[in-house]
Amino acid sequence: MALISGDAMFSGPISGDAMFIGHISGDAMFSGHISGDVMFSDSVSGDDMFSGPISVDAMFIGPISADAMFIGPISADAMFSGPISGDAMFSGHISGDAMFSGHISGDAMFSDSISGDAMFIGHISGDAMFIGHISGDAMFSGHISEDAMFSGPISEDAMFSGPISGDAMFIGPISEDAMFSGPILEDDAFSSPILEL
Repeated sequence: MALISGDAMFSGPISGDAMFIGHISGDAMFSGHISGDVMFSDSVSGDDMFSGPISVDAMFIGPISADAMFIGPISADAMFSGPISGDAMFSGHISGDAMFSGHISGDAMFSDSISGDAMFIGHISGDAMFIGHISGDAMFSGHISEDAMFSGPISEDAMFSGPISGDAMFIGPISEDAMFSGPILEDDAFSSPILEL
């Protein structure tokens, strides 16, 4: 199985049917646009950095952990299907039909806005944090539990359809047509004003 590690660097765009089958770790850096049917099928860990935009049908199948960082915007039909944990950080805007279907836990952080038809299907737990504005038709359908925190505003048609429990917390203002349709099992989950609902 191939392994990409150390200070490996990919600075140009990656597209088409390119496939990365082995584990990616160390300080590997991908700075170009990743798009098309590009597939990363194994784990991403260490201090790996993806600084360019990720879009169209790009797919990350394996677990993402440690200090892996995704800086660029994630959009279109980009998919992350493995668990996300450790100190993994996503600091770019997430939009379009981007999908995250794996369990999100540990200190994983999403620091920019989430909009469009972005979808989070898996369980969100641990100290996972979502800091940016959540809007559009963004959907969170998995169970939200433990110390997961949403600190940004939630608006438009954003939907949370899974159960909310543990010490999960929503700090930012909630307005317009945002919907929470799952059971809410945590009495103190909402610490901010709920506006115009």
